[in-house]
Amino acid sequence: MDTSGRISPPPAGLVRASAQARRATVKRIAMIVVLIFALGFVTCAEASPPAAGPPLKPGAVIDRNNAGKFAQSLTPAMFDAITHGLSVRVVPSQSVEWPAAYQRATEKYSGQVSLGQNDSLKNYVAGLPFPSINLADPKAALKIAYNWRWGPFIPEQASFSNLAARTFTITGDGLSFLRDSFNPDFRNEQICDQAVLVRRAHRPDAGSGRDGASESAVEWENRGDQCGPERGKFIGLLYAEANRQPDSYVYLQATRKWRRLAIPLVPNQSCTYTCSQIYMEYAPPQTSAYSWKLVGMRIVLGCLDGGAAFDEGNSTMKFGQVSCEPRSAYILEMLPIKAGSDVLRARVYLDSETYVYLGGEIFRDQQPDLSAAFWIGDKSSSDGRRLVLAADLYVPDDRAGTFLWLDMRGRQNFEEQIAEELFNPKAQQ
Repeated sequence: MDTSGRISPPPAGLVRASAQARRATVKRIAMIVVLIFALGFVTCAEASPPAAGPPLKPGAVIDRNNAGKFAQSLTPAMFDAITHGLSVRVVPSQSVEWPAAYQRATEKYSGQVSLGQNDSLKNYVAGLPFPSINLADPKAALKIAYNWRWGPFIPEQASFSNLAARTFTITGDGLSFLRDSFNPDFRNEQICDQAVLVRRAHRPDAGSGRDGASESAVEWENRGDQCGPERGKFIGLLYAEANRQPDSYVYLQATRKWRRLAIPLVPNQSCTYTCSQIYMEYAPPQTSAYSWKLVGMRIVLGCLDGGAAFDEGNSTMKFGQVSCEPRSAYILEMLPIKAGSDVLRARVYLDSETYVYLGGEIFRDQQPDLSAAFWIGDKSSSDGRRLVLAADLYVPDDRAGTFLWLDMRGRQNFEEQIAEELFNPKAQQ
């Protein structure tokens, strides 16, 4: 960090002019990490640092016996899981290479990107919009939010299956769990067993400025099937225009018709875990729906190649051990723009190199629901540089002894052909 508060872009996001420049960059980043570890927390002026904890040394194991000492290095959901038996082995921090096409797009287009009227993105085509973040910039939080939304590991498309059976209850010993097959959808959110996400705008292989340039263009399409006990269907279309509401359509077997509804495609009072799990990781909320505040930066444990922490196949389950590494994370407050809306405020932890979602607090009321994401490297991608969800944890505040867990291994596909007709209610009719 320099005297102006500017964080240099991570090694995966820099133009690599020469081997000497790479070595210099690595040394500079290493020094930044050392400084952050020494300080424990880098904050904005109005933030107060938490109490410093022990250093996160590789080889250390954090479990329920010592979790309290490391609380400031854990997202709240991770801390909750550790108190119920999860153990975390600390491994050395590693630099994460961005996908090659995304790296090229960042180098080609990022220099022309700025914030336009009403804080919209101006001249953005593809890649990371803002590779360099100055913490003293009044718009730093907004720029980080845009980087999250269009980050290097947001997929162009993804399809998911077997999502519905995912609620667990903690048994009397507090360390083992049973699948809740009687009331898995306890908030009646109509969980869909299958889902599809398609990103239409700002794809890394964009060949011209037209990609995503039109405000009337669809940025995201998503669809759910086999939703809730009525096995309904859902289609959502999200537009580039900041003030345009999403188009949402619901199909019920009883009526055999698609109905258009006003449903915000972000966490809201009627859709908490259903609009958080998978979506916070793979389709971040529309930036214009919130005002953003940068609380600060903190070193937290991020699980970027640690796998899932327990096997869902057994009738009675326990958490196992997962490997996580110290990561520099931005902490953002998300405040809904529209007063009195059903949209929920949230606090999110975002990795400052990859911009993947590490965890968050979603405020349905005064006490938040908690979530955490576990990631894993996917070597099957074209250039071997893809981070995908290994598992997703959600802890609801209003139902003690319950959590939702999605082991994503084997439930997601990024190569399957997705027909455009899936997102057209008239074609489906």
